[in-house]
Amino acid sequence: MGLTLLTCNIREKKENTLKYLTIIILIFISSASHANERMTLDEFCKVNPCRKDLTIKLKRIDGSDFQNIFKLLPPAVQPAFISIYAGETLYIEANEGKDAPTDFIQVKEMKNPEKTIVFILKQKNKMGDAKSMLLTVINPFSKDIRYSMGMMPLDKERLIKTSSCPVLARKSTFEIWPFPIFQIVVGNIHFKKKNDDGVCK
Repeated sequence: MGLTLLTCNIREKKENTLKYLTIIILIFISSASHANERMTLDEFCKVNPCRKDLTIKLKRIDGSDFQNIFKLLPPAVQPAFISIYAGETLYIEANEGKDAPTDFIQVKEMKNPEKTIVFILKQKNKMGDAKSMLLTVINPFSKDIRYSMGMMPLDKERLIKTSSCPVLARKSTFEIWPFPIFQIVVGNIHFKKKNDDGVCK
């Protein structure tokens, strides 16, 4: 396994200016002879389940509309994290390990609810105004889930660490932000330890 840092510069053209949304992705790439070489996203997606033709629509803080169709984006499931883009609903199957869910795999639809973690990131929710974002996480397991979380607001070009709340066993959690978010990254997914106080952090 070679650890490759893949940087995708995604351009949005508006009023003759180019805005770069820089997405930093850690990817493990199997390669027999060149484990450490840098791959382009096109090359990576030839052998991995990348997102294709993903449309992202958001209302900006100033009320204007953001809309772009991304021909290729990295897979939702990476060895170290799961990424959720605005407007996505992800079904992630996993096994209930001793200390953490294991063997994450994205599926197109809910077939095994007893082992499927659900992530939903959307705007225009009933809990805020038209610009606010709502992240819903559904935990199918018999233990509470904890994770670390980073977010990329629409007007930023980097991931920013943000707090996260535990998801109770076989329950859902909802987290809301008052501004548009381009993507959220969730990592270090594990079951809550006995000495965990259960607060959002």
